[in-house]
Amino acid sequence: MRKLKKMLILFGASLFFFISFGPTSADADLYKYIDKKGTIHFTDSYESIPPEYRDQINIIKEPSQTSSKPVEGQAEKEIKEIEELKKKEAALRAAQEKEAQEREAQERKLKARQEKEKQIEEIRRQIEAKQSEQRTLYSNPLLVRDRNQFLLLNQEINGLYQQIQVLQSELDAEQ
Repeated sequence: MRKLKKMLILFGASLFFFISFGPTSADADLYKYIDKKGTIHFTDSYESIPPEYRDQINIIKEPSQTSSKPVEGQAEKEIKEIEELKKKEAALRAAQEKEAQEREAQERKLKARQEKEKQIEEIRRQIEAKQSEQRTLYSNPLLVRDRNQFLLLNQEINGLYQQIQVLQSELDAEQ
């Protein structure tokens, strides 16, 4: 009977210690959060998590002693997912920057084209003015001075037509 009492006392004491000091469900939780810099943090204490990150924590249940690999694999998987997201964001930013540069280049080309078209229009106005002046001179063909002036105007008009041809060929080359 004494042996039985001692065994019961030992069994009760060991049961008490096992329950008191053994793992509990609160001890088994791991918390994961990501700070503003993108650094991943793991902790087993909820109190150690800064308050601004407590709304985005992930609770990871600690597996039993025999299966510790899945948690490590899960953490690595999440790290890879975050890295992939960062790569996708960087690629998206690069594509947006490239698109913006292409848009700017197109705008510059359009402005250059419009400027050349304005130059052509201005040259055409000059041609019209010189042709009008030629018509005035043509009405009096007997004067030598007027004939020389008529020929000079003709040369200037031809030079202006050549300028238009150069500008027009540049515009055609841009397309």
